[in-house]
Amino acid sequence: MTGPMAVGKSTVAGKVAMSNDSVLLSFGDLVRAEAQQRDLSRDRATLQELGQELHTRWGPRGLSEALLQERRADVVIEGVRHLDVLEALHALMPDLVVVFLTAPPDVLDERWTARGATGARTAATIHGVESELDLLRNHASVIIDTAQISSDAAAQMITVAARATVAT
Repeated sequence: MTGPMAVGKSTVAGKVAMSNDSVLLSFGDLVRAEAQQRDLSRDRATLQELGQELHTRWGPRGLSEALLQERRADVVIEGVRHLDVLEALHALMPDLVVVFLTAPPDVLDERWTARGATGARTAATIHGVESELDLLRNHASVIIDTAQISSDAAAQMITVAARATVAT
């Protein structure tokens, strides 16, 4: 699952995982754990830089394998930020259903502020780690506008899409 900041990825992914008895795997959690291990700050800028460093050092396959830790089924993956990582995940999990969540900029800005973020959302989105979102959207199996439906409805749509993929 991917999409811009403040679109609801973590919320929707958590609901999909819970309703399907799946394990939620988050690239953000992976980066935060690495930051904690290195005793780094967990502010957004530091995490973005660290995520980019891990992508460069481990490569897309290594980053994907670090997240999956041998799991290849019954997982919900949240926070994909690079097309080459998505491609590596597809190689490891051919039945992967790629979901892109979207919402209008004004809705994203409102959610950004509501979660207590400091500074403009647009300032955080100029980092290179956010630059491949359009490419990721183009590779999505499902695109959902989270401004138009509830997180529960989005989770149900994703569950239906995933089950349909497995059944074919």
